[in-house]
Amino acid sequence: MKAFITLFFVLGRLMISAQPLSFTVTNSVPMYSITCAVTSLSLSANSNFSATVNYSWSGPNLSTTGPSISVSSPGNYLVTGSSGSYNTTQTISIGVNTVAPLSSASSTFQQITATQTPVQFTFTAVTPTTNIVHNIYGPLGNWLANAGGLQIVFTPGSDGTYLHCITDLINGCNSCHPFILQYGPVIPTGTVGISENMFEPASIFPNPSNGLFKIEAKEIPLSHLEIFDGSGRLIRTENLSGRAVSVDMQKEQNGIYIIKCVQTNGGVSFIKMIKE
Repeated sequence: MKAFITLFFVLGRLMISAQPLSFTVTNSVPMYSITCAVTSLSLSANSNFSATVNYSWSGPNLSTTGPSISVSSPGNYLVTGSSGSYNTTQTISIGVNTVAPLSSASSTFQQITATQTPVQFTFTAVTPTTNIVHNIYGPLGNWLANAGGLQIVFTPGSDGTYLHCITDLINGCNSCHPFILQYGPVIPTGTVGISENMFEPASIFPNPSNGLFKIEAKEIPLSHLEIFDGSGRLIRTENLSGRAVSVDMQKEQNGIYIIKCVQTNGGVSFIKMIKE
């Protein structure tokens, strides 16, 4: 009987010591994905094994040892826990979610008379349509408006180039697009050699043109030009300086373009150019 008890005790100890090595891997954030907001993840391995466990990791651009690592690339990471003759390997999959949200605008350019109330700009989320936030920034980069939900409606108080940004709250990614408000008075289409806004400190001629034209600053020299198409999309930046600069847009499609003239003192004016 005593021998049986002794044998049972020894077998019990062997069974306990022969338990498989297991460990868990925890992440610093709930999601196992690289996003615009979370550019790196901290992974940590931990085990309740009765003996010390050593860990080795391998994955994209990674080969190291230790209980914890920091990863900044998506892919499969292998972690092996070893203790004596025991070892166990796990695969941790890290995804990526850096897709920028998309939005649409009711208008990206308005030219109005000085006595006319500006028409509202409306921005609508296209994808995703939930868990997003809109922000509006003014011509000086100052924050002006914020709204969650599908749309934001904004009425500018002064002329200039504004910026609409939409942010996905899930992955932290955003996309930003300019929109422009310009006060008049508006010169009738087809007038040659006169700025669309007579109060602006720069003029364009000829206008309309075949794409070859000159912009002349009345007093303060120009620093550079930003050229937007009819939808408000920035298509070119011309680093041309001086009181009078020549621009070649003959390869661009016919249509209406908005030219943002930036002066050396930081002043900004807008001119509408017609290419035909």
